[in-house]
Amino acid sequence: MNFALGTSGLLINLLLFIYIRKALNIRVRLQSFVKYQKILVENSTLFFSNLTSYLSIKGGIFILNFFASASILGMYSVAERPIAVLRLLPSILIQSVFPRAAKLYQEKSPTFFPYVRKSVILGVLGSLLVSIATFLTAPWIIGALTGKDLYRDWET
Repeated sequence: MNFALGTSGLLINLLLFIYIRKALNIRVRLQSFVKYQKILVENSTLFFSNLTSYLSIKGGIFILNFFASASILGMYSVAERPIAVLRLLPSILIQSVFPRAAKLYQEKSPTFFPYVRKSVILGVLGSLLVSIATFLTAPWIIGALTGKDLYRDWET
C-alpha cells in the first residue's frame, strides 16, 4: 500500500513537472556540485530540524517494534493517525488568531493583550479537553477505525 501510494505520488509529480515545464517553457539545467554542496551546508540546520521532527513523531513505532507483537504495533499505528491530525490543532488555532492579533497590535489597540490572553487560555483549555476526550475514548476510536474490539484482540 505504501509503495503504491509513493509510486503514484512520484508519477503524478513527474507528470505535473513535465506539463508545467512545457506549458511555461521553463529550461531546466543542472548546477555544479559545488553549488549544491553550498546549498546543503547553508540549509543543514533545516535538514536536521526536519529529520529530528520526523524521528520524534515516527520514532515511537521503531522503538516499540523491539518490545511488542505485530498486533500491538498495528494498533499503535492505527492510534497514531488521529493523533497526527490532533497535532495540527495548535497550528490551526494560531492561524485563526494571528490575523486579528496582528491587526490589533499594529493599531496599538488596548484590546490586543486581553485578546491574546483570552485566545491562549481558550486554546490551551480546548486542547486539554480534546486531549482528555481522545485519551478516554481511545479504545472506541481504535475499534471504530479497525472494526475490532481493542481489549479482546489485545489479549489474544
